[in-house]
Amino acid sequence: MRLLWVPGAVLLLFAMACGGGSTPPAGQPPATPAGLVATPGDRQVSLTWSVSSDADNYPTGYRVYRAQAGTEFTLLASLTQNTFLDAGLVNGTTYRYTVAAVNWNGESAATAEVDGTPIQPPLAPTNLVATPGNRQVLLTWQGSGAATGYRVKRWTAGTRFTTIASPTTTQFTDTGLINGTIYRYVVSAVTGGLEGDATPEVTGDLHAQPPLFSVSPDWSDEFSQADGSSPDPSNWGFDLGPGVTGEIEYLTDRTVNAQIQGGNLVMTAQRETYVGADGLVYYYTSSRPQTQYRFSQQYGRIEARIQMPAGQGVWPAFWMLGVDYSWRGNVGWPQCGELDIMETVGSDMATNHGTLHGPGPVFNEPMGVSAVYPLPSGTFAEGFHTFGIDWVENLIQFYVDGQVYAVRSPADVGGQAQWVYNHPFYLILDFAVGGAWAGDPDPDLPFQKQMRVDYIRVYNQK
Repeated sequence: MRLLWVPGAVLLLFAMACGGGSTPPAGQPPATPAGLVATPGDRQVSLTWSVSSDADNYPTGYRVYRAQAGTEFTLLASLTQNTFLDAGLVNGTTYRYTVAAVNWNGESAATAEVDGTPIQPPLAPTNLVATPGNRQVLLTWQGSGAATGYRVKRWTAGTRFTTIASPTTTQFTDTGLINGTIYRYVVSAVTGGLEGDATPEVTGDLHAQPPLFSVSPDWSDEFSQADGSSPDPSNWGFDLGPGVTGEIEYLTDRTVNAQIQGGNLVMTAQRETYVGADGLVYYYTSSRPQTQYRFSQQYGRIEARIQMPAGQGVWPAFWMLGVDYSWRGNVGWPQCGELDIMETVGSDMATNHGTLHGPGPVFNEPMGVSAVYPLPSGTFAEGFHTFGIDWVENLIQFYVDGQVYAVRSPADVGGQAQWVYNHPFYLILDFAVGGAWAGDPDPDLPFQKQMRVDYIRVYNQK
């Protein structure tokens, strides 16, 4: 049959043609769609609107109408979803749109009109040049005539290109960088919110720049004392007592748990029956040397060469705590800030975790703002590896064996938390046993594990 348009009757005729005269549900036409938005693109306009929540007079479809200057609205499309892409348009021409909802009882009133003017995306900028400097890269480029702004995107090893700036001029200086690191950049032009193609990549190579840190360590412990002795007491004290965060060891300052052997600090966690100062019996002992009240550092390169043990229940770490925890102030944790340079567990001794802990929900305690470095082959228990950070104001770069795997700045905590890493921190070597992450050792197996530290070196920032 031929279908004629009569308001409120088209769906009835359709039902009669298809269903032999079934009666549609009684009720009213659906409500007018709300929130119609037109988003222009290249030779196209994307339309979106809200779906009615009226359960009694719900829409079964929508009609999109379009008009241009000097023309009346005509039906453009009938559809069931609440989005529509009007393509094949002429850039620079303004199109007007309304949308109506339909159901068995007819068609709603149309929405208010919205305009959409397709635009051509700007051409990619040209002649992008990166000029390295000391801790910075200057970018310059030739602009696109139609551009109202630009997006600068940066890449470093282990990351994706991410937007770091939206300048309106044709140059940008990327500051606060790490000398000795390669950065890559692209720039795209923007017009009316529409982003065009990006330039080819350029490299800002800071390897040729003056070193950011001292060539020789400004503080170090090479653990060269006599075999069997405790670590240098002018550098190291010990935390004593039960472990925290669910750990099951008791921390001691005995040489059985921490002593010099062959130029290494050997930290031993073992099963034994030990009565703590609190009068309780513990079945595992270990140690946690730290430099509180002796040495602290603000900024620089801080690294340690360590070999970890493997096995269920071990939780070795090399980390730092803000001196205002209880030394130069008493703000407590996490307000003091925590920097975890090396942290692994025995059940996954091929992965290192580098983490920031601090105040605020973005840190999502106990996980913190964390990144992982998976060892390309083997495990950290099979030999020594170097773990470190390069630390300057408002920027911390984590690396393993010289390979950077995470760069952190105040942008990573945004407005949800404080950046509490621009003040001195002290060093901690930690060999925990058990806990929710590491799991407890198998009580039926012998347990004596060793964490070996070859050196710790600190280089001041220039």
